[in-house]
Amino acid sequence: MLSHYLTTDNDPEKLLIYSNTQNIKRTYWVQSLHVSTFRQSRNFLDRYRLRALIVELIETDPDETTLEERNIDWLIRRYFAEIRPRDQDRRIIADPESEPGIDEEPRHLRHIPHAEIRGYFAAQAEWLLANQIASNGPNTKLVDIPQWMAFCREARKDSLEANLHGVNWGLSHGQKIDSKATNAYDIATLATRLSKFGQTVTFWKQQLKNASQRKKRSVKRKQPSPEIELLPNSTPPVVPFQYDSDFSDASTPNASDTELESKVPTHWNGAPHFCFRVPRIPNGGFTWRCPGCSHTIDLLNISPQNLGLLPNETVRILSGKSWRVHDDPVQDALFLMVSHHYKIDHLNANGMEIQPSKKQGVEVKMEEDVMQPRRSVRIPKIPHRLA
Repeated sequence: MLSHYLTTDNDPEKLLIYSNTQNIKRTYWVQSLHVSTFRQSRNFLDRYRLRALIVELIETDPDETTLEERNIDWLIRRYFAEIRPRDQDRRIIADPESEPGIDEEPRHLRHIPHAEIRGYFAAQAEWLLANQIASNGPNTKLVDIPQWMAFCREARKDSLEANLHGVNWGLSHGQKIDSKATNAYDIATLATRLSKFGQTVTFWKQQLKNASQRKKRSVKRKQPSPEIELLPNSTPPVVPFQYDSDFSDASTPNASDTELESKVPTHWNGAPHFCFRVPRIPNGGFTWRCPGCSHTIDLLNISPQNLGLLPNETVRILSGKSWRVHDDPVQDALFLMVSHHYKIDHLNANGMEIQPSKKQGVEVKMEEDVMQPRRSVRIPKIPHRLA
C-alpha cells in the first residue's frame, strides 16, 4: 500500500496512505497509531523524519552549500547550528505558578555529543542511500552519494566495534548484530544489504556503480568518536555535570553558561530575549509558534486582524495557491505579523514602547516613574528578508 509521510506538498505534516480498489482511489489521513502498529512503524517514521530533516537543513542553509560538499559532517554541523538553538526557548515542562519571566528564560540544554547525532543518521544510513539512488533523477540527491557510501561503510564498522564492547550504536529499531558479521563492505555486500528495502541485488549493484562513476575525491576519515572508540591508555576528557532546566529548580543559577550568554544580546535591559531572533517556520509547516506564549500564526488561515497589517498585493498572493513559505512576500508578511505580536503582547505589555531611532534599529523606551532617569534598550534591526 502506497503511503506518504513528510513528503507531499499539499499535506507536508500528515501521514497519508492510499488504496485503489475496483478502480476507486481513496486517500486516508492517519491521525494516530495503535501501540503495536507504532512499534512496528518506528523505522518508517524515523527514516522519513531524517529525510525531512536533511531537506530542512538544505533549505535553511545560509551558505547554500553545493551537493558535493554535503556529507555527514556537514549535516551534523548544520544540525547544531540550525536545530539545536531552537530548544533554548522551547519549554517542555513549565510551572504555571512560577515567577513572571522564569518561563521566558533560555533553557539549560543537556550536552549532546556529536556521536549521538551521527548515530541517528548511521541507524538509517543505508535506507537514506537507497532512497536517493533508487532513481537516477538529479532532484532525488540530497547529499554527495560517494561520501555517503563511505559513511555507510564507517557506520557499519563502528557499530560492529561498539557491539564488541557491549554498546548498541548506529542500529535501527529491532536490528541485531550478527555474531559472524565481518567488516567486508564492498559494492556487492552493500547491494545485498540494500535489497532488503526492495528490488534485486543486481538492480542495486547497477545503481551503486552508476553513483560511483563520478570522479572520486579524497575524503578525510572522521576522527573516532569517544563514545565508540578510545585510543589505548587514553583518558576521556572530564565533562562538567549537564542538566536540563525543565527538571531543575527555578532558583538554579544560570550565569555560568558562558556559551549561552555569548549568543543572547547583553543589551536587552528587560526586553524578552526571543524578540531579538528572526522568526522561522519549520520545514514542511505553515504555522509560526511564539516562543514566549501560546500565540500562533497560521499562514493558511490568517486572522482578519493580521490581514489588516499586510499590503493588498501580499494578501492577494497569500489568498492564492502558488506561494511557498520561503518566498520573499510571504517572509515579509510573516515578519510584519510577528513584529506586531511582539510589540503588543511582549513589549508594550511589559512597559516598553518602540520609537523610531535616528540610528539603525529601533529604540525601546521603558515606562518608569517620571522622577527616575529614562532607560532604553536598542533592538538591532532584523533583516528585511527572513532567512
